[in-house]
This record gives sequence, structure tokens and C-alpha cells, in this order.
Amino acid sequence: MTKPSDDPQLEQRVAALEQHAGATDAAIADLDARVLALENAVTTPTPPTPEPPDGTWGGIAPPLVDNTLPEPEPPEPEPEPEGEGLAVVIRAASGETVYEEAGSENLGDYVDPDGAFVQHCYRAPRQDDALPGLTVWFRPDADGSRQEVVVELGVPLVASLTPANLGAYEAEIWDGDELVATVQVPSHPWYARWRWQSAPRPVRVSRETLIASGKVPHYDGTVLGQFIADLAPQTYTTMGFSGMVTGMGWTGDRPDIGILTGWAAQWLCKGNNTETVLAQGEASGTISMHLRDPATGAPLDLINDYPKLTSYPNGGDPIVPLIGGIVTYDSGHSPACSYLPWLLTGDPYYLEALQFQANIEIIGEPASGRYTWAGRYGAWPLRNKLYAAVASPTDPPRWLLAQSVFHAHMEGVRSEMLKDMASEDPILSVFRARQFGGSQGTPAHPSGTYAVFWQCAFESLVYGMCVQLGFDEWSEPLVWKIDSEVQRTNGDAWPRSTPCPYNTGLVYTCNLTAAITATDTFIPVDHYAGGPWPVEPFSVKCQNEVMTVVDKSDPALWQVAPRTNGTTHAAGQVLVGPKYLSWLEAAMRAVAMHPEDVPHMPDDPTGMNELYNETSGSVGYAQYVRAALAVAVRCGVAEAASSYAWIDDQFTQHNRSGWHPAWGWCIT
Repeated sequence: MTKPSDDPQLEQRVAALEQHAGATDAAIADLDARVLALENAVTTPTPPTPEPPDGTWGGIAPPLVDNTLPEPEPPEPEPEPEGEGLAVVIRAASGETVYEEAGSENLGDYVDPDGAFVQHCYRAPRQDDALPGLTVWFRPDADGSRQEVVVELGVPLVASLTPANLGAYEAEIWDGDELVATVQVPSHPWYARWRWQSAPRPVRVSRETLIASGKVPHYDGTVLGQFIADLAPQTYTTMGFSGMVTGMGWTGDRPDIGILTGWAAQWLCKGNNTETVLAQGEASGTISMHLRDPATGAPLDLINDYPKLTSYPNGGDPIVPLIGGIVTYDSGHSPACSYLPWLLTGDPYYLEALQFQANIEIIGEPASGRYTWAGRYGAWPLRNKLYAAVASPTDPPRWLLAQSVFHAHMEGVRSEMLKDMASEDPILSVFRARQFGGSQGTPAHPSGTYAVFWQCAFESLVYGMCVQLGFDEWSEPLVWKIDSEVQRTNGDAWPRSTPCPYNTGLVYTCNLTAAITATDTFIPVDHYAGGPWPVEPFSVKCQNEVMTVVDKSDPALWQVAPRTNGTTHAAGQVLVGPKYLSWLEAAMRAVAMHPEDVPHMPDDPTGMNELYNETSGSVGYAQYVRAALAVAVRCGVAEAASSYAWIDDQFTQHNRSGWHPAWGWCIT
């Protein structure tokens, strides 16, 4: 092989590379020393780094090495808990809105009187910019065993809120980061509510124990319930009404009308429909009646804070408008759907419902006339005040009203009752007919002249329950009022074959069969002018004119005294005579002129000692009388004992598949 020739340039380049390699070795050695120094830096101060004379290390820029010992970093803070507690996500047409238990206002605990639970109550801040007037309440039990969420729409006394129903929406219930329920709400009326609960509160009392305690009427279906079919079972769906009538003004003997609902009465007789009873307690939320004080969170205190508040136009101050919802409320046909559920479970949700329902009937009347109603419009509102008073604590948390509030409302009713008891008007002093007058007049019973005694029996029944539930001040009103039922069943004067006609005239009346001029002294009258009338002369009133009858020997053409200030009157106008003064007078007139009102049993020679039972409809009004007498006897009203014994025996004798009381009236 040929030896390469000498190349001076190559030799120069090799020498330069060897020099560069030597410098690199020196730099590496220096770096090794610096690493060792850094490792010992905890105890040995770092010496200053010498600068090279030309600013480079053998022509190579020095490596960037931070030789300053870093400060120890502080530990990372624990993250704030996210998603703890309950939360509700509302997805409506307006978008998504979140309400959280965290940060909600604590309104205080409800302590179960029996010591079974303690329930917290937190009110989430409203988000009126997103869902005006919608409030979410978080109500977990203190021991964590049960959780509850209540969703309400509508807040009174807030000027920025205009009552408006909310359409369909979806609500998600979250517990921390776990979705525990999704609720589809078909619509949400103003002042209505619904709830989600992780578990219903258990039924903790038997029907036998409840009846023995006297907290409910003494129901017994052993005899009278033999032929009664069970009511159809009901369930609850959000904003449903569980079989009760949403248009409450609809009349008739419905199972949701009475001292308790028919379903509640069936449970007390048989105990076989617990789910329905509790479902109807939940359905109370569908009624647009949940008006809370925005400051306290409790139902409105209409005694101490808002004594003149009303929804009645120009009837007080302030005026709180109501709007229509799913349920059209009517206080004369309202159901007692929450009282038995509260007794069964002790659930304060049902207690609240009792307070709200008592209030809505008061709010619906003018402030000056809250307690003046009688008949069914007096009976069932008093029932609701009574149940609220029984259930309410004496020292409640901030979000409930005290028992004293509803006792005061009961006293308002009783004060009006005492005025009637002191009256000398025979309508009250003899017949005890607080439900007198009538607005659905007929030629037989013109408006303003008849009593509705079956509604009076409702009153007597509720007065008796006031006494039975411990309000002894109602004893005197009960004795006074039940006398009407006694007089129609004791056999002394009234034909007790029909102790409770639909309408009962208490005033002499007849009708013009032709028009009369302003000066006529002979007036043509219909057949109601016959039969018993007072001995002439007596006065009759036609519209605003008072005439004196001087001769009625012709039952179709009466003679009256000369009329100095007479007016013309059209055919069909009513002539109103004197009021009846005794039960005998009332009975004679009824038998003579209104035999359709007091039919007699054909096999009863006396015509008045056998309870009329030929038709299934004839049991309807008599069952109310029997129930009222039963409660009065249990309250110690001795005057009612013989009347009750008779009518109870009649019911027992005639009880059959086509003739029997309803569940709600199987009271003994």
C-alpha cells in the first residue's frame, strides 16, 4: 500500500482537534466537581464560579446551570369539597338552574314529639332571574338516615314577583356527585309544591290505637261496613290529585268530603289502603295554597302579623292575588287529606299542609268576615283549623306556626257562634239553623226561607270533634247545636222517618198565580197558600211591599187590607209570611204542603217512627245526622243518647247491599 504523503493542513487540523478535546476534558472535570459541590451544598457553601478569561471554555459557551439551592415548596392545600350535600338541577324552558344545600339558610330543626327523628330545614336562595318565585327546601334528618327536598313555586308579598304558573320541567336530585332521582314535573301552578324523599316516614301507629286515643272519630265498620265496596286504590304522581276531585265545587256525596276522606275512613275501618291514604297526603301539595311569609319561611301568620291580609278584592290589606291552578279550591267541599297521614307518620310535611289549608280558607274571605260562614262552608273550614291546632307544636321552629295561631282562629269561629246562640230569632233559638236562607230557591222553598239541615249536621259533627280533641270550650256550642238533630230524631214533633230533608222551610210562603196591580185587594195564590197558616190577620211581604191578609177562606184568592203604598207585582212573585215558632209548626207545614220532603214508610202506621229506606238515596242525609249524634254521645251530651240509639238501630236493621252508609260516615 502506498504511504500517504505529508499534509501540513491535515496535521494542523488534527492538532487543533486534540487541543479542543483537551479543553473539553477539562470542562467535564470541572462540571464533575461542581456536581459534587452541589451534592454537598446542604452543609458546604457554594463557592463562586470563576469566569474564564475570554468568556468561553475553550471556545464553547458554558452550560447554563442553576447552582442555587431551591426553597422547599409548601404542601398543596386540600381542595375545597365539591358536590357535597344535596343539590337540585331544574331544567326548564328557560334553561338550567341549580339549587344547592351548601350555603342555604338554616331555618331550624323540627323535633318529633315522640322522639323518632330530628329534621333539619334549609332554604336555598331563590334565583328569581332564572325561575321567578321557585324555592327549594333541603330537609335531611339529623342522623343522616333520610333526605328530603321540597320544591315550591310562589312567594307572596314580594313586589317583584308576578304570580304565574310554570310549565313542564325536569328536576334532578343529586347527593354529592351521585344522581339519586330524576323527577318529571308536568306543570307547576303558583303556590303549589311537590317533594322528593329518599324514603317515606314509616307508619308508626295502628288504627286500633288511633281510634282508642280519640284523635279520630270512632270508626267501626263491623256492622255498617258489611255491604260497602272498597274505594278504588289511588297512587300519587307529581302534581296529581290521587282520586280526589280537582274541581272542588262539584256537589254530591263524594268520598273526599267529610270529617275525613272516605279512603281515610276505610283505613280506620279495615286498614287495607295505607298507600292511598299517604298518596292523598302527598297530593295536598297540588293545591295552590302554600303561601309562606318570605321573611320567616312559615305559613302566613294571619293572627299576629297579617290580620287583614286577604285575596278577596278590596276586602282587606294587603291584597294577595291568587291564580287558578290544577285544583279549583272550594272551602265547602274541601278534603281532609293530610290529617290522617300526619297521625300515621308524624311527618312535618303533612303538618305544614294542615297549616296551609287552614290558611287558604281564611285568606279567601274578607278580613271583616273570616269566621261568619255556616253550614258546609263553616263546618269544613273549622275542621281544618281544628286539625292544624291539634297537630301544631306549641314552640315550633321558625318555618312553622304555633298551635296558638290556629286556636285563635277557632276562637274567632266560636265568637260568631256565641252570637247566634244568644239570638232570639226562632230560626236560631228554636231550630238552631245557622245554615238558613238558601240561594237555590224553588216555588216550594223560595230563596231566603229554608234551612239546609244536612249541612247543619256537618257543623254539629265538627263541634263534637272539637270537644273530642280536647277543646272543652266547644261543649256549650255542641249542646246548643246538636239539639236540632235531636229534635228531628226524638219522635216528639218532627216526622223522624225523614230526619234530614234536602231543604226544610221555616217560613210560610206561597206564590202569586197572576199579576196584581198597585191597588188590588184580592190576590191570586197557588196551592202553597193552603194548609196550616197563622190565623188572620197576618202580614206577608211581596218584594218590598208588606200587605196584611185579612181573609184566606178561599185558598186560591186571599183578601188583603187596602194598600196605601202598593206596587205592581208579576205572576210568580213570592209572598213571605211569618216564621215558624216551633218544631210542631214546622212539621205540620212540611207534612201538609211538602209531602215529597218527608215521605213515610208504608208499613209504619204512625208514619214517623220507621226510618225511610225505600231508596238507596234516602240514606244520604240521614247518615250525616247519625254521625253527628254518635260523636255528641261520645262527648257526653246526654240529650243526644236516645236519639242516637234510635237512629243507630234503624241503620242496623235496614243495612243491606242497596242501603248503607258510606265509609266516611261509619262513625259509632
